[in-house]
Amino acid sequence: MLGIGLNNNEGSVEVEYLHPNLSAVESILKFNRKNLVFTMQGDSTSDGDSDWWNLFLKDFIAKYPEWNYYRRKWNDTTQSYGEAVNQVEGSNGYKYAAITSTGGNQVISTPDSASLDIVGDIEISCKIALDTWKPAATTCILEKWTVAGQRSYMFLINATSGTLSLYWSNDGTTINNIDSTTAPTVTNWQDLYLKVTFDVDNGAGGKTAKFYQSTNGETWTQIGADVIQAGTTSIFAGTTAIRLGSYSGGTNWHLNGKLYTVTVKDGIDGTTVLMFDAAMHYIGTTLTDLLGLTYTIVGSITMAGGLSLQGLNGSVSGQIASYATARIADMIPTEPDLNFINYAHNEGSETDYTDYKDLLDALRAAYPRMGIVCCTQNQQNTTQTYFLQHGIRNSQVSKYAGVANCVLIDFFTECLNYAILDITSEDNVHPSAAGYRIWANYAMEIFRNV
Repeated sequence: MLGIGLNNNEGSVEVEYLHPNLSAVESILKFNRKNLVFTMQGDSTSDGDSDWWNLFLKDFIAKYPEWNYYRRKWNDTTQSYGEAVNQVEGSNGYKYAAITSTGGNQVISTPDSASLDIVGDIEISCKIALDTWKPAATTCILEKWTVAGQRSYMFLINATSGTLSLYWSNDGTTINNIDSTTAPTVTNWQDLYLKVTFDVDNGAGGKTAKFYQSTNGETWTQIGADVIQAGTTSIFAGTTAIRLGSYSGGTNWHLNGKLYTVTVKDGIDGTTVLMFDAAMHYIGTTLTDLLGLTYTIVGSITMAGGLSLQGLNGSVSGQIASYATARIADMIPTEPDLNFINYAHNEGSETDYTDYKDLLDALRAAYPRMGIVCCTQNQQNTTQTYFLQHGIRNSQVSKYAGVANCVLIDFFTECLNYAILDITSEDNVHPSAAGYRIWANYAMEIFRNV
C-alpha cells in the first residue's frame, strides 16, 4: 500500500507504507527474533501444494536464506493438522534435537495432562535420524512410563534387529509389547518418519498394530505385516510425564541421533494431543508446541538448525467462512504471527457476506493482536451462475478488510489485468497453474518490503 509523506518541505512525495502487521513480521525475519507461524483458512483455491499460498511462502522465505519453511495441512476427517512437511531448507538446516548415547542424563519432557491419558486406540509418529538404524542398545523415541503403577505406553526401536516396538500396560504394572515383523528400510543417518497405529479391539476378539515409514510424512509404506494378538486390551491412564529421546527419565536407551518431531493421536487418525516439533525452539531449555504444550530440555541435548516459518494450511475444498468460524480453537491453537483468509467462491447467491465479517470478528476476539491478511479471489467466467454475486462478495471482503484494518491482497482486481481463460482452469472458477503463479507473484508484491 502507499502513503503520502513530506520530504523536507519540498512538497508531497509518494512513499512506501508498510502495514504494522507486516512490519512486525519484517522485524522478526531481519533480526531473527523468533520462529514464525502463519495460518490459513480457505477453500480449494489454497488447499494444495501447487496452489498460490504454498508457492508464495516458498518464494517469500527464499528472501531469507537462513530460514526454513515447513507446512502442515488440515485434515478434515481428523479435524487436526498432519505431519510437518519440509518445503524449503535454509542454510542452517532444519532444526532438530541432537541426542547422544554418551551424554549422560538427556531427556525432553512435557507434564501429564488429561488429553495425554489415552486409554483406547493410539497413533504415534515421529521424524528421526539415527547414526545406526540397527542400534546396539534399545532406542526410546517416546515413553509415558516409569515404575510399576505408572506405565502407560512407549515407542521403541529394538536393539540389533532395528524392528519397532510398542509397549503398553493395561493396568499400570503389567508389561505388554507388540513388535513389527521387519525393520524399516533405511540407511544410517537418513531422516525417516515412523508411525505405529494400535487398535486395542480389532472387532475379531484381538488387537492389531501396524507399523509404517515415510520419507515425507504424507505417503506411508507399511513395515512388514499387520501384527495381531489374541484378546482385546486397553491402555492405563497414568499421571507420569511424557518423555522423548530416552528411557527411565533420561538415563538409558538414548536416541543416538536427531529428533525432529513426535506426534501422538488419541485414536487412529484421531485427535492430535501432542505435537512436539524441534522447529518451535528458539532459545533456552524450553519450547512450546502448536497445541500449547511446554517441553523442558534436560542435559546435554543440543538444539541445532535454523529458525523456521511454519505454515498451517486450514483450507478445505468446498467450504465457506462459517466452517472456520466454528473451528478457530482447533485450526488456530496458538496465536500466529499472521492469519490469512481466502474464501469467496462457494457461497452461491450470497452478497452481504456477513459470514466473512463474523469470521473476522471471531478471530479478533480470539487473538486481538494477531495480524490478519484478507484475500479476494480472481473473477469467474460470465458463464458461471453466480459470477456477479461472486464479484460482489469480493468487494465485501475488501470493505471488511479496510474496516478491520487488515492487510488486503486484492487478487480480484489484480486478475482483471488478465483474460479470464488465461488464468482459470477448465471449470472457469479455480485458477490454472498460470493463475496460481499470478496469485503468488502478486502476494509477493504486497509483501515486497517485508
